[in-house]
Amino acid sequence: MSKAKAPLKIPKPKLSPKALEQTIYGYKLSQVLLTSIELDLFTHLDEPKTSVELAEKLKVRIDFLEKILEVLVSLGFLKRGKEGKYANKPIAREFLSRSSPFYQGDLLRLQATYYDVWSNLSKAIRGEWKPKPRRREKAFNRMFTYAMAEATLRGPLHRIVKAIAKNVPALSKAERMLDLGGGHGLYAVAFTQMFPNLKVDVYDLPPVIEVAREFISKYGGEGRVSLVVGDFTRQELGESLYDAVFVSHVLYRKEYNRELLKKIYAALKPNGLLISSHWMKSKAGNLTSTLWDLNMLLLGYAKDTALYSEEEFRSLLEETGFTILRVFPVMLIYDPVTVVVARKIAG
Repeated sequence: MSKAKAPLKIPKPKLSPKALEQTIYGYKLSQVLLTSIELDLFTHLDEPKTSVELAEKLKVRIDFLEKILEVLVSLGFLKRGKEGKYANKPIAREFLSRSSPFYQGDLLRLQATYYDVWSNLSKAIRGEWKPKPRRREKAFNRMFTYAMAEATLRGPLHRIVKAIAKNVPALSKAERMLDLGGGHGLYAVAFTQMFPNLKVDVYDLPPVIEVAREFISKYGGEGRVSLVVGDFTRQELGESLYDAVFVSHVLYRKEYNRELLKKIYAALKPNGLLISSHWMKSKAGNLTSTLWDLNMLLLGYAKDTALYSEEEFRSLLEETGFTILRVFPVMLIYDPVTVVVARKIAG
């Protein structure tokens, strides 16, 4: 007769580590995805291929490629079909193939440029490493602008513009808008599509404006979207020119925000509208905005860059002379942005 099994005395955790697992291995998964983007692997897999066929096309080692393909299958980006052929699943076809208008490759490449900086996080928190701030002209380059366009096209553009159209009916009477720091120009194009009487000026730095020109042409904004080259930290924006000014993810630099808001106020006509779309401090600890905040610290912009709370931002606008009309959230992929609508007092 067999003896009863003795109980295990080694302690067992009460909680599952599943939520921790992906974070632990996240950097490896990111590197697999980035390598696949650099090889343009997903574009090649718009049509099914075996690992041998794909290795020949990409001119890479098949031993590495086969393992990468299996990781991508496990992640749900690829499927393995008949005769061992690999092909894109819908999510890869939608966001990772160059054939898609929603391609996210430049956004992934941009994140990769931060790898070296983020590897110094442990040293930075101990005061053993100091970041070197990047010059604005180098930070806001062509790749950055393409990356921001890709991030916008995957959903935020439609949600934000539709929410503004719904909550700011006065825009239907506006004739001229300034998209300040408008980057790729996609918001400007979208506003002209939603409001037939509206014309929009996109204002940004020279390398950014060149990318905006491409997107405006691609999405039919020519004739109603104009491009203005300038640096709003150094130049004025004009006097009483605009019925509305749209500002998205620009008002984080506390160093010059007060002066910039004065310029915006001056550029608006009496009763003109400021429409601001930004992340705000949240007691909920929103992942996207708090990671962005930490990224700015690591990039060396700590002294003058930070998120405002809604109360702080309201006070800043009111100090400039604006009257707050509406404040509403727009939920994006993980976290909301806060849209603040304010009016320049007539007179």
